[in-house]
Amino acid sequence: FFTVGINDDVNNSSLNVENYFSDDYSDFSMRVYGLGSDGSVSSVKNTIKIISKETASYVQGYFDYDSKKSGSLTVSHMRVNSQPINAPFNSAKVDLVMCNSEGFIKKYDITDCLKQNGTLIINTNFDDKILNNILPQKFKQDIVSKNISVYMVDADKVGRECGLKWKINTIMQTALFKISKLLPFDVAVKNIKSSIEKEYSKKGAAIVKANLKAVDKAVEYISKLDLSNLELENKSQSNLNVGNEFYNEIIKPAANLKGNEIAVSKFTLNGQMPTNTSKFEKRAIAKNIPDWISEKCIQCGRCSMMCPHAAIRPVVIAEDKKRPETFETRKLFAGGGDYRQQVSPLDCTGCGVCSSVCPVKAILMEDSEKIGNRELVNFEFAEQQKEFKTDVKFVKDLQYKKPYFEFSGACAGCGETPYIKLATQLFGDRMLIANATGCSSIYGGTYPTCPYAKDDSGFGPSWANSLFEDNAEFGFGIALARKNQRKNFINSLKNMKFSKKISEKLENFLKNPENHENNKQLIIELKKYKQDHKLKFDEQYLFDNLHLIASSSVWIFGGDGWAYDIGFGGLDHVVASGENVNILILDTEVYSNTGGQTSKSTPRGAVAKFNSSGKTTKKKDLASMLMTYKDVYVAQVSMGANPEQCLQAFIEAEKYDGPSVIIAYAPCVNHGYDLKNSQEHCMNAVRSGYTTLFRYNPTLDEPMKIDSFD
Repeated sequence: FFTVGINDDVNNSSLNVENYFSDDYSDFSMRVYGLGSDGSVSSVKNTIKIISKETASYVQGYFDYDSKKSGSLTVSHMRVNSQPINAPFNSAKVDLVMCNSEGFIKKYDITDCLKQNGTLIINTNFDDKILNNILPQKFKQDIVSKNISVYMVDADKVGRECGLKWKINTIMQTALFKISKLLPFDVAVKNIKSSIEKEYSKKGAAIVKANLKAVDKAVEYISKLDLSNLELENKSQSNLNVGNEFYNEIIKPAANLKGNEIAVSKFTLNGQMPTNTSKFEKRAIAKNIPDWISEKCIQCGRCSMMCPHAAIRPVVIAEDKKRPETFETRKLFAGGGDYRQQVSPLDCTGCGVCSSVCPVKAILMEDSEKIGNRELVNFEFAEQQKEFKTDVKFVKDLQYKKPYFEFSGACAGCGETPYIKLATQLFGDRMLIANATGCSSIYGGTYPTCPYAKDDSGFGPSWANSLFEDNAEFGFGIALARKNQRKNFINSLKNMKFSKKISEKLENFLKNPENHENNKQLIIELKKYKQDHKLKFDEQYLFDNLHLIASSSVWIFGGDGWAYDIGFGGLDHVVASGENVNILILDTEVYSNTGGQTSKSTPRGAVAKFNSSGKTTKKKDLASMLMTYKDVYVAQVSMGANPEQCLQAFIEAEKYDGPSVIIAYAPCVNHGYDLKNSQEHCMNAVRSGYTTLFRYNPTLDEPMKIDSFD
C-alpha cells in the first residue's frame, strides 16, 4: 500500500508526488482566508455561480472549514478555466489571495502561495506606513520578490456604517470583482445585488437594504497600497517555544496550516491528547475588548461568571506589590489587597457580554488596537499572581475560583460555555466528563487543542467525547468503572504492607476516602515521596493507581438534540439507574452544531430549520418526565436571570448522591440576535414566563422550590 499527501515515517509508505501535480489547470485561481461567520465561504460560492452564469468558463471550488465556531479560519479555493477542470487537488500557486482579517497576515504565511506578479487584497484600515511596521519579514520579502500588488479594503468600516457588523462578505466580493476584473464590474455588481435580494429576502428588507448599500459603498474604500519602500532588514523573528513537546510538534504546525507536514511518528498511539492547550492558540480575533473602569466596579463578579471564554477574570494582589504602571486597581471589599478585573486581549472574542451584564457599567468595549498592547502587559503580570482563596457561597466568591475551562473556540457570546466554565470552577480538579457530539464536543476537544485546563499541581478535568446517541450510556459506564475500580483499590490497600511513612499518610484516606481536599494533598505528598524513595512491590501498585485516590465527580454533557431527541433513551436509562452521575443539558432549543434545525426542545411557534413557518407542537417537558422518578435531582437554570440560583443548583446537583440533571437555558447564534445580549435574553425568558427556574431536590421534605420570582 502507499499513502499520498502525508509524511508516513512509520511504515515509510508515502510517495513523493510533488513533481506530478501541475498548477496549469486554470486561467485564474485564488484563495480567500476568511474569519468564521464573516460570510466569506458563502460569497465565494456565490462568485462561482456568477462566473458560471456570465461566462463560458468552467469553475471549481473547494472549502476548508475549521471545526471551531465563529472566529476560526476558513480557506476558500477557486479555479476558473476555459477548459474542463480535472484537478482533484487545490492550486499550490494562485493568482490572487484575499485576506478578510488583518490578524491573519501576522499568523499565517498567506503570500507563500501567490504567483509572481500576483494580487493581494487585505481587509484593513492600516496604511502603508503602519503595515511596514507590523508585516512579518517573510511577508515583506514575498511582496518585493514576487512583485505582488497589494490592495486594502476597509470592509469592517463599511460593515459598521451599513449595519452589517462582521458580515463583510458582500463588501469583499465587490472588491474582488473590482480588482480582479474577472467580469465587467457593472455586470458583477448587478449579479451580486441580485443574489443579495434572493438570499437575504427571508431575513427582512433591512438586511437586504444594508447589503445593497454596502456593495455601492465598498468601492469608496478600495485603494492600492504603495509598498515600494518596505524595510527588508533581517530582523529576528519571534519563534515561540513553550517547552511543551505536544505544542511544538503538533499544535504549532497545525495552527500555522502546516498540519499535513507533521510526521506520523509524532502522533500518540492511543489517540489521547493533553488538556490545557487552548491557551497556546492566542487567536487575537477581537476588534473590541473590555476596558475595566476601576472606580465604578462593585466587585460583583457577574462579568467573569458570564464571560463565555474565561477571558476576563479578577486578580487580587498585595497592596505593596510592584505592578505595571497601567495596572489600575481598587481596594478589595472582602479582605486585604487590591482588586482588578483583567482581560486576556489575545483570547477575548470581543462579544461584549461582560459589558452588557455589568450592573454599574464598569466595563466598556474599546478598540483592541488602542488598548491591546497595554492589556497584554497587564494580563501577563496578572497570570503570575497566586489565586485568591475563598469558599464559594455566592457569585461574588465564585469569580476567584480558577476556571478549568478556558479560551475555547465557541462562538463569540456563546450561551453554553458559561455553564461548563461554572461547573469546572466548582468541581474541575476532580471531574470526569463524557461529552455528547455537538457544539460542546467541537469547542471542547477539537484536535489538537483542548480548553479543559490544569492547575499548578496537575489536577483538572479528564474529558472524552462519545457518539451523539450513546453519550449517557458512555458516561454511565465511566461512573460504574470508576466506582468499582476505586472500591477494589481501597480494599486492596487495606490488605497491603507499606513503609511506616506511607501507612501514616494513607491512614486518614482509608478512614474517609471522600474528603477531596485531603485526597488532593495526599496525592501531592505521595508524588514527592516517590521522587526520593525506591518503591517496594505493594508501593508500586499504590503509585500505579495513584489517580484512584481522588474522589471523582462524573459529569455527562450534551445539548438538547442529544438529551431530548437522539440520546433520550440512554438518558432515561441512566437516570432510572439510581447511580451518582451529574448531567448537564445545554438547552439551545435547536440542533446548534448543524445549523439550527428543530429539536424536540424547540417550543411551539418557534421558527427554525424544518419549521420555517413556526413549530406546530409544544416543547417536550423533559424536566417533568425526569421528576416522575422521585429520586432524581432536577433543576432548570438561566444564568443571566438568576446567577445565584444557577450557582446553588450546580452545588446541590453535585452534592446529591444519585442522578442529577441540570437543564440550562442557553442562547445561541442560531437564535438570530446579537449574542452580546445573550444573558439579557436569559433574563427575559424567565421574566416573561417563557421558562421557569426551579430546583427539585428529593432529599427535602418539600422537594420543589420555584426560583423564578426570587
